[in-house]
Amino acid sequence: MPKINFTTKDMDLDEKPKKKFEPGDYHFKITICDLQIEDTSGVQSKWESVAVKAPEELAQLSGSRTRLSLALECWPLGAPSYESFSVLETIWFTEKAAWKYKQFCNSLKLNSDENLDTDVFWDKEGLVYLSRKGDDKYLTVRKFLTESKQIPANPSQGSASPVGEDVPF
Repeated sequence: MPKINFTTKDMDLDEKPKKKFEPGDYHFKITICDLQIEDTSGVQSKWESVAVKAPEELAQLSGSRTRLSLALECWPLGAPSYESFSVLETIWFTEKAAWKYKQFCNSLKLNSDENLDTDVFWDKEGLVYLSRKGDDKYLTVRKFLTESKQIPANPSQGSASPVGEDVPF
């Protein structure tokens, strides 16, 4: 078995206060992009990466649901990219959710009317509006943007006033 060469023996592990990011426009960079398909052939359905499936296996799953699982590295406008945090996002490939895929592609200056390879998304950068749902602790994607409608009041702070709420849900 492989051995983990890491210990916490000499580390200060007291929880340090973390910077709290506020709702607003952020830069993002795609760090993980995985096209997944639902495999309902077993007792329990499970999601599997399309990248590890053989073409004949994919053909058997053709009626299944698909989604794009993303990890976005986000940082405030006007701030250096090392002041970042990760946001996980899922884009479903259904007619009801097509608006989100189009919005996502537009933010990256890609055409959602074309069949795109997931490789085109890797390391792409864009803009996104993040907010909290109710009392949630974490920011989530509210809208992918083609341009920012806010200017940071202070370059070291990335949030100002939020953009309009014209998301169809």
